[in-house]
Amino acid sequence: MDKIDVEIIETLKKNGRIPFSKIAEKLSVVEGTVRKRVGKLVKMGVVKKFTIEVGTELEQQAIICVKTNPQTPTEQVIKKLKQHSLEEIYEVAGKYDIICIVKAHSMRELNGILENIRTTKSIVETECFTVLKKN
Repeated sequence: MDKIDVEIIETLKKNGRIPFSKIAEKLSVVEGTVRKRVGKLVKMGVVKKFTIEVGTELEQQAIICVKTNPQTPTEQVIKKLKQHSLEEIYEVAGKYDIICIVKAHSMRELNGILENIRTTKSIVETECFTVLKKN
């Protein structure tokens, strides 16, 4: 990866819908260069997906901290957690072993997801933080 690749990534992170021609203009290269480089970045796994982010006004979002049974491998618990509607799952060091990011359409749906996580075998403790505002 070089400086142009980094600039392309930064531009797409700010606006994933920006046309390649606009990126090319900004970087003083031709549109085909941007298209080929984005294709290469996708193939390399540097760019994993192009997506939109829905404002939190239309959804409930929470951060769930999970402590697991030390006798159970964390990978095994993560595999079980992937069966739930979770946006992101992180293995972390500290008081908790796993942090999950959850998005739901209502508090009822969020509560259901949380209950499913709490009843997952090998999870000994959870702590849920409801997101009020993303800055």
